[in-house]
Amino acid sequence: MEYGVNRCVGAALRSLGEGAIVLQRCTADVVGAGRPQELFLIGIKDEADTPFAQQLTLVIDASSLGQCVAVKLDDAGGYEPRIRTMDFTGDGVDDIFISADTGGSGGYSLYWVYSYANCTLRRLFDNNVFDEAAAYTANYEDGCLVRVTAPDGSSWLISLACRDQEYLSQIYEDDCTLKQPTPADVGPLNQLYPLSQPQQFDMLAVQRITGLYQADGLGYLQTVLHYRDGAFFATAVYVSLTDMCEPT
Repeated sequence: MEYGVNRCVGAALRSLGEGAIVLQRCTADVVGAGRPQELFLIGIKDEADTPFAQQLTLVIDASSLGQCVAVKLDDAGGYEPRIRTMDFTGDGVDDIFISADTGGSGGYSLYWVYSYANCTLRRLFDNNVFDEAAAYTANYEDGCLVRVTAPDGSSWLISLACRDQEYLSQIYEDDCTLKQPTPADVGPLNQLYPLSQPQQFDMLAVQRITGLYQADGLGYLQTVLHYRDGAFFATAVYVSLTDMCEPT
């Protein structure tokens, strides 16, 4: 085993069963006690050299405060799981940022953000919470355009002017009118990046905008998330274009 095991993380490893190992360890003050605690990301690997781990579990060893917490993140697991700490809430105490790749062709990853300030564990963010709130839609429109629409009704246009005639002919008549109503797609959370700000970290959430099939990339929806009043809120939304074509 790569990392030393104390009583706290040892109990968590035993509860997972055969094949459970420490995947990553870091030290940070996530309580606000003025001294650091040990954070462990543990899971089960079928083979020692595989990057994939199942039953990912966060263990917070605050034994000096009489606390040991273990929380299972995802039964399905992920590739190359990672743990970092930074302050998202602005309370001056580091929060816990965990990520793991899904391993699919679309480059998707899983994310969790936890607070353990004052020894109270709170889940601040995960993919499911974000995906439920980010219910964007996309549809092809006349004029060789795709309209991306937010839940509040605001929208962006993506031009298909860079696409060849073979592609356009699947959707449009020669005059760029739709042959029939055709949906595009705004996918679930793809990537999440911490953004350093003066008082606290924000996050940049990226979703893929795709057309006729998943490999048909049209662009990216980018949402800046800021934590306040107990939740993350979108403070800015941008659409970037895969082909860098402007609407006509």
